[in-house]
Amino acid sequence: MKKIVWVIRGQKIIIYALLISVFAIVCQELDLKMAGSLIGVASYAIAVLGVIFIGFGLEKSLLTNAFLVIFIFIPIINLIALFIINLLATKALRTAGYKVGFFGVSSKNGFFKSY
Repeated sequence: MKKIVWVIRGQKIIIYALLISVFAIVCQELDLKMAGSLIGVASYAIAVLGVIFIGFGLEKSLLTNAFLVIFIFIPIINLIALFIINLLATKALRTAGYKVGFFGVSSKNGFFKSY
């Protein structure tokens, strides 16, 4: 499998993790503490998976990937780290010739047909 495929999948995962994280914050603000906490933990796990995929796809070192994963578990810093990682993925995908929208690479680019 090509390395850019890992970046595409990782970016989609990170975007979903960001949305789930925002949903967890909303749940906690609505006084649904337990649900917000469980959803927050799920968003951390999903974000770690996305960071690992993007790190592998961009051929980052193991140490860099470890630092990125650690940043995921620091509140507020995790959102900033996810946005920065998403920007790196977007730059790599555009350089590779993919059109990247708000939710990552769309299936209209032929990605899902060729892999």
